[in-house]
Amino acid sequence: MAMDIQATTDREIMIALSGKIDNQNSKMDNLADAMEKFAESLEKLEVTKVGDIEKRVDKLEKWANEWSGVYRFIGVVALILGAISVIVTLYNTHG
Repeated sequence: MAMDIQATTDREIMIALSGKIDNQNSKMDNLADAMEKFAESLEKLEVTKVGDIEKRVDKLEKWANEWSGVYRFIGVVALILGAISVIVTLYNTHG
């Protein structure tokens, strides 16, 4: 059986409180360390996720820009062919 010794003097009460305060401080330090590690892990996860998303968006933007250039090229070629067609048609009807 464990006997609980009750503090009776001011000095004994102060020593008991000091031990309890030290115990609480230790728990708070452990909690602070755990929260700091969690924050670091969360930051790494977020940086990794954002980095992957940025790479994917960059690929999509590059692809869209390439196809935009292709459509412009096709448009210019169609315009040139249309102009040549009109010129040839006009030349054949008047010539």
